[in-house]
Amino acid sequence: VTISGEDSILASSGDLIIGAHGTASILVSEEGTLSNVDGSLGASATGQGTALVTGEGSTWTNTGKLVVGLEGSGELTISEGGAVVSDGGEISRDSSAQGQVVVMGADSSWTNTGGLVVAVEGEGSLTVFAGSTVSNTTGVLGLEAGSSGLVNIAGKDAVWANTDLAVGGSGTGRLNIKDGAEVTSTGTQVGLMAGSEGIIEVVQTDSALISSGQLQVGVAGEGTLDISAGGSVQNT
Repeated sequence: VTISGEDSILASSGDLIIGAHGTASILVSEEGTLSNVDGSLGASATGQGTALVTGEGSTWTNTGKLVVGLEGSGELTISEGGAVVSDGGEISRDSSAQGQVVVMGADSSWTNTGGLVVAVEGEGSLTVFAGSTVSNTTGVLGLEAGSSGLVNIAGKDAVWANTDLAVGGSGTGRLNIKDGAEVTSTGTQVGLMAGSEGIIEVVQTDSALISSGQLQVGVAGEGTLDISAGGSVQNT
């Protein structure tokens, strides 16, 4: 599926599934517009879904939740000023799922009005490069036992904004903040539940974790916070 050019629109009043049981891809570019209720990439165990939203003015709006890797494989790339909006996001929902999201290039963004979970039960990753932004309410890496969530925020003006952040919910979560990137939250928990493992690494000058509420490392699980090479953690 390709939606390319100003005034090119695909608008659905229902859900959008890319890669239900087979392989499918969608491209939104050059100010194209895509909208639907819930969106999913890689819906079944055999499904493989990819999406690319690229270029300033190119948008994908989900009035419901966006799931990248529901039971199968899902990949989402947002680049060169593209924008994705959703009510909430999940990367790798089921244990069989693999989900990957990359946000790169100046002014590229993924805006969630709800929470964002990186690895609900499966293996999921989120990478945000210089000049790009991801925002949500509560952010969780590794929600359920056996899950594995990895987030890399890398480069100047790369930002991940959370209201609350849990790195290692009941599973494993790792957050790397480097090369001048910034992660914000009103409260941060590392290794939340018993049996969980959470790791945060803040590396290099101008890289920062800013937690305006409580910062808790090893709540009921195993937590690690590593600050090096000029990185900073600010707990106000």
